[in-house]
Amino acid sequence: VTSDGKRLWAVGKLGTILESNDGEHWMARTSGTQNDLTSIFGTSDGNRLWAMGRYGTILESSDDEHWIARTSGTLYTLNSIFGTNDGKRLWAVGVEGTILESNDGEHWNPRTSGTQNNLTSIFGTSDGKRLWVVGAKGTILESSDGEHWIVRPSGTDYDLSSIFVTSDGKL
Repeated sequence: VTSDGKRLWAVGKLGTILESNDGEHWMARTSGTQNDLTSIFGTSDGNRLWAMGRYGTILESSDDEHWIARTSGTLYTLNSIFGTNDGKRLWAVGVEGTILESNDGEHWNPRTSGTQNNLTSIFGTSDGKRLWVVGAKGTILESSDGEHWIVRPSGTDYDLSSIFVTSDGKL
């Protein structure tokens, strides 16, 4: 959702991308892939968007109608994406501890997560200076630079599926 709440996107099975200008009426967009999409992220103004999913699929759009496939360097499913408000730094997480980082939305670099557990969700501060990831078997990871990750004890062995952080990261 854009920061003003006026534009929304959703992704899903078989490359489905939907867009809405009011949250009530939705229009299908052509993604160019048949791979399931699991997550979408955009700049706060909605001018740049990224969607990702199965087989390391990463798509980018600068007009929300035309989507360009980007090379992720992995065939693992990517479950979640997060980035700074301006989209200048992005992170994706997925199966078998996969973490990818990009400084331009086009080129993606692997990062060492310190776990082989499936990672399901990433979120952080709006400037990207503090990031958290959750996943299978109670996995919680934290980073202050987006490149180096520290495993944090969660106190549970249950799978964690989503995380949310306030924009300033204050706990």
